[in-house]
Amino acid sequence: MYKRLEIKGFIVSYIAESVKNCIEKVQQENRELTQVKKNELDP
Repeated sequence: MYKRLEIKGFIVSYIAESVKNCIEKVQQENRELTQVKKNELDP
C-alpha cells in the first residue's frame, strides 16, 4: 500500500516538474519574442 503511494507521489512530482519546466520555457520564449518586437518598433 505505502509503496504504491510512494510511486504515485514520485509520478506526480515528476509530472509537476515537467509542467513547470514547460511553462518556464514558454515564458522565456515570450520574453525573447517581446524583446524582438520592441526592437522592431524602436529601431
